Amino acid sequence: MSGAPLRARALEVVRFVARESGPALPIIGVGGIGAPEHARAMLDAGASLVQVYSALALHGPGVVHRIARGLAADPAFG
Repeated sequence: MSGAPLRARALEVVRFVARESGPALPIIGVGGIGAPEHARAMLDAGASLVQVYSALALHGPGVVHRIARGLAADPAFG
């Protein structure tokens, strides 16, 4: 399984790892990130970076621009 079906569980795991490891460990959030709000949720959960492999494969390289643009427009991000 990959992509959207994993999103909720992936967020739980990122929250757990961030809580247990503290800020010293970089965390890459993966699993169902296909929109700016998904990336924002993963970053809020403690991820340092996000991986959009499934979204890239399904929606093409434009998804990266859409996510980056959406995050840049988010007042909580900038």
